[in-house]
Amino acid sequence: MQKNTKDMSLVKAVAKRLQDLRKANGMTLKEIAFETDMELTQVHRILHGSHDPQLTNIAKIAKALGTNLSDLLKGL
Repeated sequence: MQKNTKDMSLVKAVAKRLQDLRKANGMTLKEIAFETDMELTQVHRILHGSHDPQLTNIAKIAKALGTNLSDLLKGL
């Protein structure tokens, strides 16, 4: 099943926010993978918007970047 454009726009918007937070915190993808106990390739796909992630994984990454899911998604 293919995702519609609106779904993918949200995935891209979340990915951009996570990338911005990653850069602001000076963290590498490898550091995020370690902190979240996720595979590096999975973190890469999520932060580049090429993967429709589970909410729990977004929450793990947000926590590793010093924020929470609520603040991350605010205004999207």
